[in-house]
Amino acid sequence: MTHLHVPRPVLVVGLAAALFAAGPSFAEFQGQYGNVPFASGGITSDEADAMRAQAHDYSLEVTMAAPSAFPGYNDFVAGTAVRVTDGHGFVVLDTPDTGPILLAALPPGNYTIEAADNGNVQTRHVHVGPKGRVQVTFLWR
Repeated sequence: MTHLHVPRPVLVVGLAAALFAAGPSFAEFQGQYGNVPFASGGITSDEADAMRAQAHDYSLEVTMAAPSAFPGYNDFVAGTAVRVTDGHGFVVLDTPDTGPILLAALPPGNYTIEAADNGNVQTRHVHVGPKGRVQVTFLWR
C-alpha cells in the first residue's frame, strides 16, 4: 500500500480554497437577534435560490427590490436597514445591513416591519400565523 504525504499547510490551504470556491450554500449572514433567528443575503441568483429553498423554515420572508432599467423587471436591493417590532412595540429584530432577502423565524403575532434605504423609509404591518410564511416586498423607486 502506498501512502501519499501531503504537508499540513498545503492540505489546509487546499481545503480552504475548496470551501471558498464552493461559495455560500445558504446566506451571506445567519444570526440571531434576541430569540429571533434570521438570515440575510441573496445577492447572486444562486444565493437567492438557496435562500428561497430554505425559506420554509422561517415565518417571514422580506425581499428588497427596485425597478429595473427593463420594464416589467425588478433588481435586488442590498444594504437596507430593517427593524421589526411586535404588537407591543418591542423591537424583536434590528439589522442595519440586510441583503435583498431577509428571512426571520418570528413567533405568531402582529408585527410592524420598517425598512430604510438611502433615507427612504417604508412600513408594513403583518400578521404571522402558527403555520406558513408571510412574504413582504419593499419596492424602492
